[in-house]
Amino acid sequence: MTRYETLKDKPKRFVSLTGNHTLEEFSALLPSFSKRFLEFVETQTLDGKRRKKRRYTLYKNSCLPTQEDMLLFIFRTYAFPQVPLIRGFRRFKSQKSILLY
Repeated sequence: MTRYETLKDKPKRFVSLTGNHTLEEFSALLPSFSKRFLEFVETQTLDGKRRKKRRYTLYKNSCLPTQEDMLLFIFRTYAFPQVPLIRGFRRFKSQKSILLY
């Protein structure tokens, strides 16, 4: 899975994977997202049900270990539905060859 740490030094790739969102926009949105996400998971499960006894904990082996990765996943999922381009980035092809793919 694509991680924020690998993309933060590649602004062009970040913009193309997130649907024209820049690193500056991402950084500006991150504190608000983190705050709202933590407020949500204190009282609700990720399924939307009321949390009863167990608190939210982030596991070490989670596929989205940081708040940055969670927000990047949301951007990628909802803002960028072009699957062939994502597959091409995973194989480290150039964008020109991906569009032919």
